[in-house]
Amino acid sequence: MKQQQQQSVTKEEVKPVGEYLPQVINQIEVKSSGRAFIESNTVEGSLYEINNSHLIPVFLRENQPLISQGEFIDATMQAVSRTFSGERILSPNIRLSHPIKGRVPDARNKPANELREWEKTLYYDRLAFLIEIPSVNRQHKVD
Repeated sequence: MKQQQQQSVTKEEVKPVGEYLPQVINQIEVKSSGRAFIESNTVEGSLYEINNSHLIPVFLRENQPLISQGEFIDATMQAVSRTFSGERILSPNIRLSHPIKGRVPDARNKPANELREWEKTLYYDRLAFLIEIPSVNRQHKVD
């Protein structure tokens, strides 16, 4: 029975990464707590910031873009939303570390204090995020 339901999904029902997030965000009530994070050398980030301000890394040999951090979170949110349909899903708590600052090629020889905001680039080498589903919980018996 489950196989029949899975086979009935058409290509029109599966949205490409990046197009699903606005619908999911409309269903999200509160941001995840982050109580599972060790916050020592990380900074809090937002999905908006990641999607609009951070660079997308490339595979060195072919210079092909990799999945961006925002796309990865979006794909995870899409999977969580499908898997836990009807459950209350909190927006992701995002932590970033190891910033890699850069600049656009035209600003290569400018002193750092003369850089305009649009000439600066940013990418965080490490990202962790937490998506909580408070309506789903398990209690484990500890002996």
